[in-house]
Amino acid sequence: MKKLVTLKQLTEFTQNEKEIIDSVFESERPQPKNMTIQSLLNFSKSLSVRNSKSIGNIEMVLS
Repeated sequence: MKKLVTLKQLTEFTQNEKEIIDSVFESERPQPKNMTIQSLLNFSKSLSVRNSKSIGNIEMVLS
């Protein structure tokens, strides 16, 4: 016999799941280090993407 789940049961389940996840990670949410953020920002500043008709996109990291 198949077990059917009502929309109300599914909604309650997802709300309870979200509350549990939020309570678990409330104080322990991992944060990136400042150095990681700065590295990503510097990389994005140095990345150049150009479009070419013959070979498509050309990606270059400028120094």
